[in-house]
Amino acid sequence: MENGEKFEGEKISISDALPKDAAGLRSVEYETWLDTYADKGTGITREDIQWYFNDFKKSFSDRAIVGTAEELRAMPENEKALVIKDGDAVVGYAWCVKHSESNELGAIYVLPTYQGLGLARKMWGKISEYFGTGKDIFLTVQAANKKAIDFYKSLGFVEAGSIPSQLTFPSGVKFEEIKMILPAESGEAGA
Repeated sequence: MENGEKFEGEKISISDALPKDAAGLRSVEYETWLDTYADKGTGITREDIQWYFNDFKKSFSDRAIVGTAEELRAMPENEKALVIKDGDAVVGYAWCVKHSESNELGAIYVLPTYQGLGLARKMWGKISEYFGTGKDIFLTVQAANKKAIDFYKSLGFVEAGSIPSQLTFPSGVKFEEIKMILPAESGEAGA
């Protein structure tokens, strides 16, 4: 998948993330968080998200972007980062990790203006090819993110319990997450 897969008649492609995509990955995550969580009934405010990305993670500092670029450059064999691009612009990404006992889907993010086009599902196809079959796949998702939970359920994932919050925003709201698992024996993991 070095050159990426182009979608017929479109300039949208999915390919391995490159160091030059680092700032785009961070921007996609930020914009998606704003659209998904800010003032959407979760109690999380726009200011909370700005604090998280700008102060807590320092996502857009030169050091952070260089660090992400270096992670992409020196990607361990058991990790893969994929990007969805519209031309040269990063509009989505995924991060996955193969562990000895299971596989982890760290993230699938698609910019809000590109959601509903089937891009996350196409990204999932690439992820499941990478993971193959034989191991459970797990992920964590924000507990109130019904859209993402429903998407993962449509892929065969099942809820597997809540995760104690390790993040409290300045507003006092905790970022509550749940774990979801796609069992290897379901036959869906590599499909």
